[in-house]
Amino acid sequence: KRQNATTLVDMIKQPKVIAVVLVALFVGAAGWWYINSELEPFTADPLRYGDTMEYTITGGAGDRPAIMASEGFLDLVFSFLDTEEDYCRIFLDYNGRGTLAISEGTSQDLFGESSQNLLGAVRTRGAYGSNDWLAVEMTNTYDLDDLDVGRSTYSILNSGSCPDASSSPSSPGEAVLTTRRYVELREQVTMSTGFDFSATVDNKPYEGSATTFDVGGLLGSLDVFLPGVSMMLQPIELQDLFANDVIEEGASGERLGWRWRVVGADTLGDDKAWKISATHVDIESLCLGSATMEIWAEEDNPWATQQTVDVIISNDGSLQDSCSPLSEAFGDYVLPEGELELHHAFKSTKLTRGSKVLDLGKDYSIRPRANLLAIDDTLQEDWAAQEGIHPPDKSESRTHTLEKAMQCFDYIGGQASGANAALDNSGYIWRAIDDRSGTATKWNVSWVAADDTAG
Repeated sequence: KRQNATTLVDMIKQPKVIAVVLVALFVGAAGWWYINSELEPFTADPLRYGDTMEYTITGGAGDRPAIMASEGFLDLVFSFLDTEEDYCRIFLDYNGRGTLAISEGTSQDLFGESSQNLLGAVRTRGAYGSNDWLAVEMTNTYDLDDLDVGRSTYSILNSGSCPDASSSPSSPGEAVLTTRRYVELREQVTMSTGFDFSATVDNKPYEGSATTFDVGGLLGSLDVFLPGVSMMLQPIELQDLFANDVIEEGASGERLGWRWRVVGADTLGDDKAWKISATHVDIESLCLGSATMEIWAEEDNPWATQQTVDVIISNDGSLQDSCSPLSEAFGDYVLPEGELELHHAFKSTKLTRGSKVLDLGKDYSIRPRANLLAIDDTLQEDWAAQEGIHPPDKSESRTHTLEKAMQCFDYIGGQASGANAALDNSGYIWRAIDDRSGTATKWNVSWVAADDTAG
């Protein structure tokens, strides 16, 4: 029997062996950490019925407000506001919380369908009144508990110029804004957009709502000729921007008016996410200004986990020094006079996933067909053929109808000389909005004359 045989325990006790073991453990741990912390490429996860994400909203960038709109942009951004003041500039600063949600419909929404395969879709009304459309309801809510509103009017002392935001007083307040968008299942187009808001500014309450049977909301009108602009008002849906492209370092593409590029991996708290830079192509190429987004995307989140937005759009020529005459002319034709700025950031705080992927692209038996959408002849009225100067007011809920309001033109006289002259010479009222919030009904009417002058 050998007395000097080295056992395993004796070998482990040797300093050289201990050093080798420690190095091996360290290298193994480092390798395990590297493999598990390495960010994997992925494609955007599709939305599901019941998905919800809560996020924080931080407005402003340095000394710039979160939103600033002037002159012609006021009608595009704040068209839902009806005010008697002739403002030339409005700016908002805000902080608060937001919630994105995909509604989960019930079996009652599928009444008339032969199966429950499309469970989750909701029933909605179309532009022609039919309530047999199935759609995905997408809701975004802003709860702004820290709101500052500034308003500027034209300066009489300074040749009618519009003061900038820094020289205009602001009023504190709070607001809740909710946008509901209905995307029809088969065609995957926006059927309608509802917008509701309630606010208190300087201790005065404001509220209102609007529905458009197409793209709508805060930047809906601007989205018509600059597609993709409205994506900046909430954390974007990743599939909208990236479709089925793989999100990995160096990847790039262009979709919905945005050119994007994956910058690389970045750290968000204890997690890693892909950081993506996006630029709006049309705003840049037409020399209308600049619109950029920085997006942080994670594999298990169908929306941007974090997002910053910076937009400056102007039609005053200050951003068109190096533009071609064609680009300048197009910008002058497309955009109204004035400026628009948007600076804010979103950051996810809580994500709840649903279970069933949206049924977009699928047909359904109760879907209204084209031959059923025409308005019945008995419901139509050709008021122009009757030499009418305004659409007939068929409301049964108003005591002071539009017909009664039109009689006031005989008493106003010179105070509405332009309108009276237009209505006496083939002009007509194309829009009339009533306000019944006070003791007396107020009508705001818009007219157009035969020579295209309007007021």
